Amino acid sequence: MTRFTPRLLMLAATMAGLGACDNAKQAEQAQANQVENRQEAVKEQAELTNEQRQEQAKLTKEQVEEQRDLAKNQAEDQRDVAKEHNPHEVVEAHGEMAKDRAELAHEQHKERADLNKDQAEEATDLAKDKAEQRSKDSEKLAEAKQDTNEVRADLVKDSREKLRELDERANELKEKAAAATGPEKVQVTTALSAFPKNRQALERDIDALGSVKETNLNRAKTQVNNKLSSLDKLLDKAESRL
Repeated sequence: MTRFTPRLLMLAATMAGLGACDNAKQAEQAQANQVENRQEAVKEQAELTNEQRQEQAKLTKEQVEEQRDLAKNQAEDQRDVAKEHNPHEVVEAHGEMAKDRAELAHEQHKERADLNKDQAEEATDLAKDKAEQRSKDSEKLAEAKQDTNEVRADLVKDSREKLRELDERANELKEKAAAATGPEKVQVTTALSAFPKNRQALERDIDALGSVKETNLNRAKTQVNNKLSSLDKLLDKAESRL
């Protein structure tokens, strides 16, 4: 039977632990990036909304001033025309004034429509960019979690295989102890007495690897391998009594 030493166990733990740590960090970083980008999207949306409100207010102010200036100029023109006491010129002047007001209203309506169109396009572009960013973030997070889950599955599989090998070795030692006599039997049996309880605790930790958070996966893996190594040393001690 292939038997691993505590040194080999720790080496395996280090190699697997590095992989688990890297993948867990990648998943954690991907999640942090997702949160950060969402916050940035909210900030940019707020900034755009505020900027657009300011643009709308500025246009409104400019248009009100234009209307005021036109009304002022037309009032002066009306006074000048009234002084002439020419009904035909009064009618003609009123027609020109009405035409000027209509043209200004048309220009201002177009300015407002153009501004609304530009702002709608800006909002659409921002929403599109942020939707693409959210999609990329979700993909990266899903990939990182998938990689972590694959590492997690390998950790559970490897740990259970090592536990199975320890069980086989413990059973062999129990058989040898049963066949032994005198002090050897007592010493081996005593040395093996702590195995069931320690094994039970180890098995619980291995089962927990399947649900532990990514950020705690490396620590949980180290804990499992330390207990595997401890059980291996316990069996070494029992074997030394034969």
